[in-house]
Amino acid sequence: MMADPAHKEPYRVLFVCTGNTCRSPMAEGILRRLVEVRGDPDVPIASISAGTMGMVGAPVSDFSADVAADHGIDITDHVSRDASLALLNQVDLVLALARDHLDYCRRLGVPDDRLYLLRGFPDRDVDPAFASVPDPIARPREVYEQVFLIIDEAIRRGFPEILNRARAKMDSQR
Repeated sequence: MMADPAHKEPYRVLFVCTGNTCRSPMAEGILRRLVEVRGDPDVPIASISAGTMGMVGAPVSDFSADVAADHGIDITDHVSRDASLALLNQVDLVLALARDHLDYCRRLGVPDDRLYLLRGFPDRDVDPAFASVPDPIARPREVYEQVFLIIDEAIRRGFPEILNRARAKMDSQR
């Protein structure tokens, strides 16, 4: 008999960008939606985002919310949070949106086995210049759409590995 997944700790995925108002909220929403549509109901996965700039309580950017809504994802209730050491230590996987976010997490001591560039995940041998997701801040809406599609593709490509890691965590809690 399988244990009730509600009594298990979810596999926590944290997306990290600069201000936590554009890229990482879109990533958080994309993964949340993907878990709803293609996830395993016996394998809880929590999607979280935070920023390296220390902004707390700022709303998601209008263009990020609009573009996500165009793809059926509601992130309008998102408020920014800090990628603090305490938060980084509470998650199972950290997916940095760009090289500077990866470096920030490394400086705070996130182990390499839990830290990746989003566009490289689950591989490590990626060129950080190519694998960094561009920051759309203060750019036209079309740039936000392009960034959304880049993030969406990366998460969809990495989703089977996220699901495998989440299953392994669930198995270890039995």
